[in-house]
Amino acid sequence: MDNRVLKQVPANSTDVVPFYIKQMESKGLVYATKHFRGEATGAQCGHCHTIVWVLGRKDPILNEKKPDHIPDYGPMYEAYYPQKLERFLRSLPPCPECHTQSYDLFISNLTLVRFKDGQLEPGDGKINEELSESAKDTLIWVYD
Repeated sequence: MDNRVLKQVPANSTDVVPFYIKQMESKGLVYATKHFRGEATGAQCGHCHTIVWVLGRKDPILNEKKPDHIPDYGPMYEAYYPQKLERFLRSLPPCPECHTQSYDLFISNLTLVRFKDGQLEPGDGKINEELSESAKDTLIWVYD
């Protein structure tokens, strides 16, 4: 039985870091994780672009043991891993903002998230430190 609940918490109480990109501040915040091996993982809604974060190693799908018949690399693993991520995206509760089940982007410490308007974050964007500092206590959705 899954006893997790969807709630809003300040980003600064988690591994999630909200920030603004210079000359793109009007597009809103984008998000990253504090540490390369941080515990924040998430899903972004393809409809309204809201992010739901999963903190810690609590998700049963992401933390499932790889089946013995799946090798650690190669074509079988390359088929298994995206299927596992798709199951994770489908397992989350409906989006807290638009109430759809439209998660289409798995977020890890290596993933670029989309702005609120759906545009992907540019990889060479410079962080606006001044505005980002004021955003550190932004509320984020956490499924915990």
